[in-house]
Amino acid sequence: MGFALGSVGMGLADFLALSPEEWREVCRCWHDSRDALLRSDWERTRWHAAATVQPHVRGRVSPRRLLPLPWDPAAPQDGARMGREERERRMAAALERMGEWLERKDVTVSKKEDECSLNTQTTG
Repeated sequence: MGFALGSVGMGLADFLALSPEEWREVCRCWHDSRDALLRSDWERTRWHAAATVQPHVRGRVSPRRLLPLPWDPAAPQDGARMGREERERRMAAALERMGEWLERKDVTVSKKEDECSLNTQTTG
């Protein structure tokens, strides 16, 4: 009764006239309105944070990226949407880049497990 009269702001006569189903609906609506107020405050805080940081960084700062909130839609994961062919293509490209890097660093890799050598001699 204290919640109904105090937090919700109902009158005693109104509270006593409610059925249990009506009381549940009143509580749900009260919770939804409080949740909307809380979200509004956090959205405003997020926007303010982005506006404050923006002059000090290069490029555009997205408020959602700067301060993700629990109710934001989940960002799609690249791996979740990627098909098998795309994964294999990316892996082959990464291995090719790694091989080019190893050649530039003068690294030799033997066929034996865990054996490689790096030429660290500098010329000069």
